[in-house]
Amino acid sequence: MKKLVLSLNVIYDSLDNISVFRLVAVFCLVSLILTFFILSFQFIWLTSI
Repeated sequence: MKKLVLSLNVIYDSLDNISVFRLVAVFCLVSLILTFFILSFQFIWLTSI
């Protein structure tokens, strides 16, 4: 467990805070868009039946 935390700290330190923030922001944006598309597709599919 301690090894995992240490390796995570090393990975985090090697990355810039800005790049980490950007990665998280892009990931959130992509997941939001995917969720929106899936929901709208399901709605259209349900109403077309």
